[in-house]
Amino acid sequence: MKKVILISICLLFVMGSFAFAQDDMDQMMMMGPMHSERFISMKAALGLSDEQVAKLKDIAQSNKEKNKALIASRVQLTKDIRDMMMPDNPDLAAVEAKVKELEGVRSQIMINRLTSAKSALNVLTKEQMDRLAKISESRPKMMNRGPAGKPKRP
Repeated sequence: MKKVILISICLLFVMGSFAFAQDDMDQMMMMGPMHSERFISMKAALGLSDEQVAKLKDIAQSNKEKNKALIASRVQLTKDIRDMMMPDNPDLAAVEAKVKELEGVRSQIMINRLTSAKSALNVLTKEQMDRLAKISESRPKMMNRGPAGKPKRP
């Protein structure tokens, strides 16, 4: 009995973490299209042609369409897991199966995002990649930064 209670508490803690991390995850998952959109916003600096801009827009739109159903599924699975943990004696095997299904959906979203980012990079020429690298180097690094670029608290 103590083991079930302990596992339940741990799962509730994990689900709470998912809820708070959801905004960060949504931002991260959208980075695939952001590569394309970021490059488009840098059209002049990178010297993009109209054809390249059109390809980048197609890549971003395609990724959004691929992930739309997956993101809805991720939200529903998270709610399902939370609901499954509410009874006094949850079926931990069923919860574990849902968690594995959720991780599969998250993995597919990430794979789609990375594929989109790679496709966006493949649109750029060598010279444009060099310009992008110089622009990226000149910007301050955002590691260990919180919202609005403010340093995270220790």
